[in-house]
Amino acid sequence: SLLPKYRGRAPVNWAVLKGERESGATLHRMAAKPDAGAIVAQQAVPILPDDTAVEVFRKVTVAAELALDRALPALLAGTAEHRPQDLEHGSYFGRRTAADGRIDWSAGSRAVHDLVRAVAPPYPGAHASAAGHTLKVWRTLPATGPGAARPVLRWQDGEARALCHDAALRLLEFEIDGSIRDAAAFHARFGADEGTLGAIFFGANILAGISALSAGWLARRFGLLGVGELQVAEEGVKGLGDGEHSVSP
Repeated sequence: SLLPKYRGRAPVNWAVLKGERESGATLHRMAAKPDAGAIVAQQAVPILPDDTAVEVFRKVTVAAELALDRALPALLAGTAEHRPQDLEHGSYFGRRTAADGRIDWSAGSRAVHDLVRAVAPPYPGAHASAAGHTLKVWRTLPATGPGAARPVLRWQDGEARALCHDAALRLLEFEIDGSIRDAAAFHARFGADEGTLGAIFFGANILAGISALSAGWLARRFGLLGVGELQVAEEGVKGLGDGEHSVSP
């Protein structure tokens, strides 16, 4: 990373997750604190809006080579400048685990997209679970068009999309229950009756005012579940949990 920012573990993943537009490599002296030694050389690289962590890591690898090549003559001559870090204006992040890839759909489309980019292969990937279904997401792109009042996974414009409250995401690489791995398979399994989009946004608070018989019929008809769970309906509309959380530093 460009120290003193993103000291600690997995700096590239954290930078992508946080939506940074720049990362890089820093050549520094070893010190007792992690990544706290005096800086000898740095080389920045851009992070494009849709770069995955591994793509940024490859850029940083080249940046490290450039920084070392530039600083090596002065290091060998003993004349290299050593610039102390201002740790008060930096940041430190800890290790990440596979569990940190859980998607918080309520965070909005940009935050979900950044999470997917940060944990895309070779890392474990972003994931969500609901109603007994397991969703894994490895690649997304922002989509045109509005989002939905409640997060929904649906067939739209010939592809699988996740609609957050603010905008939609195209699911380019994903997996549901280990078998549905592309838009065609998603369409074959769940259909594409887009006209039902507004029909299943019922939470438990709304169902409380409906008779038990009506509520039971709605649950069987549309796969209604409690608030925050994936609503499985054969019409091609799946609500995504809005009670899940991704890691925060």
